Amino acid sequence: MIENLITTMLLGLATFAVVQIIAKKFGPLPRYVLPVAVLVVVASHAIWGQYSWYPRERDRLPDNLVIAETFENPSAFAPWSYLVRRVIRFAAIDPTAIKDVEGEEGYKTVRAHLRGRMEEPFFADVLVDCQERRLALITIEDGASKLGPWQEANKDGLADKVCSAS
Repeated sequence: MIENLITTMLLGLATFAVVQIIAKKFGPLPRYVLPVAVLVVVASHAIWGQYSWYPRERDRLPDNLVIAETFENPSAFAPWSYLVRRVIRFAAIDPTAIKDVEGEEGYKTVRAHLRGRMEEPFFADVLVDCQERRLALITIEDGASKLGPWQEANKDGLADKVCSAS
């Protein structure tokens, strides 16, 4: 996140410098040119960062991980996101690491790699009920496994990928 802020500030300063050089070379510019130029460059960089984050993160994943689910969230603070959806977080799994739960028909576990824009990566063990299409996080408290609340699985999401793996 701090890299984003530094990059944005440097782009703004570079734009300011370029506009000042142009003004010295070609004479005075209208007063609105400098703030408009800086605003356009900084806003363009922010929008580019929002839309390029997911493809860059997806390409950085190890080869054994596949994207199981993506999450989009339009925002009033980014009105263009209602027109062109952007991925703000995703879950990836290793299909070879899916395990059946012994003694429980239709239950599987997998370690999910969860990533969100401007968030640290998070790793979670997930229990999937393939018959009911629901999932729950498995946490460790005081050395014992604890099952979180069940959540309905999204269609074509993590639960479907885990349950369809053989």
